[in-house]
Amino acid sequence: MNVKIWMRLGGILAVLLGVTPMLAVAQGYGHDRAEERGTIRIDNNRRDAVYITVWTDRGKKFGKGWRFSSGESAFLAIGKKKIKVLPNYQINVGSDGGRAKVRNVGQFHSGVWYVNVRDLWRITHRNQGYERDRSPGQRKAPDYLR
Repeated sequence: MNVKIWMRLGGILAVLLGVTPMLAVAQGYGHDRAEERGTIRIDNNRRDAVYITVWTDRGKKFGKGWRFSSGESAFLAIGKKKIKVLPNYQINVGSDGGRAKVRNVGQFHSGVWYVNVRDLWRITHRNQGYERDRSPGQRKAPDYLR
């Protein structure tokens, strides 16, 4: 009788050990990032006006782009309707820089992607000689003073 109880408990334990990893994997399986789809808010924390463009993951450009004055912060919209973006959509600042994925430059909170232009500029314009064009004193200045 004692052996039957141990065998039953052993069988239950074996099933639990076999099923638990499958349940853990199944929770993330088929998980698309649709829940990270949201509106996008741009904060121009640079001293200059900037021009922002956004592309889908298939390369389609949203509208004609948006111009932000220094210190301006707003949601991107086409007409009166705010656009919604996915993490793998690409965003660009200026006309001479590269593109970056929204997930690499933005922070997602409560259905909104928050993007700082300064962070976007750093990623899309690195290794393009902007440091060489500055005076030595300005190169060492903190970026909030540039």
